[in-house]
Amino acid sequence: MLKLSIPRVKTPCAALCFFALLFAAVVGSATTIAGAAETAGNSANPAPAGIANFKTIQFMVSPLEDVWIGRVTAEIAEDVQLPATVEIAVPQHSAVYWFAEQNDTEFPTPYQFRSENGLDIYTGVLTSSRIIVLDYTLAASPAAAGPSMNVSYTPIHDVPELHLIAVLPQNSAVTDPKFEFMAEGPEGEPIFGYLIENATGGTEYSVNMPYRDNTGGVSTSDPLVVAGIALFVGLAAVGMFLLFRRNSAAHNQDEE
Repeated sequence: MLKLSIPRVKTPCAALCFFALLFAAVVGSATTIAGAAETAGNSANPAPAGIANFKTIQFMVSPLEDVWIGRVTAEIAEDVQLPATVEIAVPQHSAVYWFAEQNDTEFPTPYQFRSENGLDIYTGVLTSSRIIVLDYTLAASPAAAGPSMNVSYTPIHDVPELHLIAVLPQNSAVTDPKFEFMAEGPEGEPIFGYLIENATGGTEYSVNMPYRDNTGGVSTSDPLVVAGIALFVGLAAVGMFLLFRRNSAAHNQDEE
């Protein structure tokens, strides 16, 4: 079963604290989000012979120290026996600093990878865990205007479940029901995800996640918010017009 955890920091003591706090948040690897899943299509790019298939992949973006981190966590299918060779893709030239089994058994360094079609494809052999973890530094922040989060990932092979996940600021919230609340970070950061079913290998999947910020603001990309603002401005304009007319009429009466 996949455990949701914020990417490790680069200092060992802090990393242990993060993992101890986040491992309590367990996400069932076979969970389906009712009304919140996107079905991508039929299988078109399965793993080749000798490479294990994953049954689920989680890709999570998280602020960490002064950068943004991408974490890929993937679990192999039930019919796969250990040891199992697996492949994980990240954008080409990504700064990968942790590649390991989930029990913290790091793969030998330098990590083994090849580059294809704009992706760096990392290869590892699972021997004691059915889950693989890869952390890398994002080239750019996923935070966007609104406020919102842009989360995207390209699986190298077909996968039945692909979860796109974002760690949001403290006290923020996502109200769109297509996004699932998954857990809280060590300092109360809400973590929301979006499920894509039957993701095709080699295809980039992305989602924009609008959220309410910790000051009560909301994403201006929400149509209801835009309509509400327009209605408020319109009513304010009508009110000012009526007030002006009433004051003008009273002034004219005083002059008579």
